[in-house]
Amino acid sequence: MNAPLPVGAFAPDALLELLDGDMEIAEHLLGRFLEQAGDSWGSLEAAVHSGQSADIARRSHFLKGSVALLGAQALAAALENWEVRARDGALVIEAAELEAMGTAVAGLVAGIRAYLASGVSDAAGAAVAEGQP
Repeated sequence: MNAPLPVGAFAPDALLELLDGDMEIAEHLLGRFLEQAGDSWGSLEAAVHSGQSADIARRSHFLKGSVALLGAQALAAALENWEVRARDGALVIEAAELEAMGTAVAGLVAGIRAYLASGVSDAAGAAVAEGQP
């Protein structure tokens, strides 16, 4: 049984499995996420500060889909919680909760950057394609 992921954890194996080990597509998706993460988080953060529930729900939903695709399931679940609470009109986000979510998103970005910089992505793609752990 796998231990639960920290909220911002990046799970490259989940992405590679979804893509049948295609590292080229994985690196493209990771690069696109890195290009858009700052704007996506900034928009969500601004929506939280404005208190607009519909905007929070929409932006949480968008970011949730992106991080879920990358295997960051705990972060996706936290964003889904915000989305559902915003749709229900029951979303009050305290400063500490906003800061924790921002830290989790930043941690995911840092994890992806480290993964791509480490060079393990080539070996990982080959191992997943061959059915190895």
